[in-house]
Amino acid sequence: MLHLLIVVAIFSGAAFALGGCLSFFAARFADKNQNPLVDELEKALPGAQCGQCGFIGCREYAGAIARGEAPVNLCTPGGDSCTRSLADLMHVPVPARGVRASEELVALIDQSRCIGCTKCSKICPYDSISGKLKEKHWVDPALCMGCEKCIAACPAKCITMKPLEPTTATWNWQISGELLEIRNREPEF
Repeated sequence: MLHLLIVVAIFSGAAFALGGCLSFFAARFADKNQNPLVDELEKALPGAQCGQCGFIGCREYAGAIARGEAPVNLCTPGGDSCTRSLADLMHVPVPARGVRASEELVALIDQSRCIGCTKCSKICPYDSISGKLKEKHWVDPALCMGCEKCIAACPAKCITMKPLEPTTATWNWQISGELLEIRNREPEF
């Protein structure tokens, strides 16, 4: 029993010492010149970490925008509202073409080819794909942000992207040259 306590004490002491070393080196080599603009830009991004912008994650894309190495309109999942937020933060005009994709795209699963493997639903960061193992899956277009992660994960290659069909809840009205956003707006009675 005494030997067991000695072993536990040794491992606990070693863990404590390693934790102290890690803490010291983290503080010693921390990036003291962090740009607060990168934090603000990252908050404006959806956090999908999908890589559609050509960068590894949202933080890297935010850093590239802050350094002037990337335009503000590469985030497809964030859509037009994300592009506008990024442009406001960078004090640049919104690009004429808006986001990179000309239309909002959502995933569509070909039910005749779906094998029910659940790989698409497991990788979806928005929980927009539903279905049980060995049963057909489907996509909720209201939740799908068009990140395209499910396409790469699908072994049956039965997922494609299609334009989001406009509804009264998602339609953007163009009146007198101004875009009126009605998405996610509470009804006024």
